[in-house]
Amino acid sequence: MIYKCSEKFLAEMAAERGHTLEEAMACIVNRDGNTITVDTDSPAYPRDRNPSRDEQSAVWKRVEAGAEGMKRDCCSPPTK
Repeated sequence: MIYKCSEKFLAEMAAERGHTLEEAMACIVNRDGNTITVDTDSPAYPRDRNPSRDEQSAVWKRVEAGAEGMKRDCCSPPTK
């Protein structure tokens, strides 16, 4: 999946999952000002080994709430 967010959001998410921003930078496929486009299928995308439902819910709640640096439509499917 491809989504847009801020570099700050990616850094926070990576840290929550035990990764550094430097490790996650390779999953960025585009940059437009303060907005980055992230490929969640990239091996560099920061993910937990076994994320709990609570952890997954916390991330999605931040997305839905429009967390700082996030666009509410951040998880819309890529356009062709």
